[in-house]
Amino acid sequence: VLDPWHLVAEIEAIRAQGLGVTEDGVRRVFRLPASDDPAEIGAADLVIYGVKAHQLDGALAASGPLRREGTLALTTQNGVDAPERVAAVFGADRTCIGVARVSAEIVAPGEIGEVVVVRGLSVGGMDGAAEGPAATPVRAALARAGVPMPETPDVRGDMWRKMILWNAASAAVAARLPASRARAAPEY
Repeated sequence: VLDPWHLVAEIEAIRAQGLGVTEDGVRRVFRLPASDDPAEIGAADLVIYGVKAHQLDGALAASGPLRREGTLALTTQNGVDAPERVAAVFGADRTCIGVARVSAEIVAPGEIGEVVVVRGLSVGGMDGAAEGPAATPVRAALARAGVPMPETPDVRGDMWRKMILWNAASAAVAARLPASRARAAPEY
């Protein structure tokens, strides 16, 4: 999550030089519009919510200019209540659940360091299925973009597994080690 100063630096860097992403030792640059004002971007076919869960309501409120009739939504928050929150705005028939298992970090403004695809991005509709009125076109668009998407019989099960396993691992570390020491560990 970026504070306002860092967000401005990110936007300026992406506008000036594109978004650099390194994966498997190969750096690629993507030219794309960048703004903190959704009205500058305008209506979209798909809105992907990649913010932290506690920022989701603000992002939903701010994203009005991105929505039009038929706009689809993909939520990627950890936790289990985000899909319903997004569906309350977009409708269940236009909302997808995404479970991301990718590791990456911002190493400089406009620069994403080595991306490690742990399992990719599981995607399904609100019913959990990989096919449906929202899931089918979202999965097709992501596949065209080269996003690895493992097959899953029910994305809702993936969402719960990630929450339970992530929370269990985080709780075990947090019970014995202050967060500042865990983040400073070379293994982190």
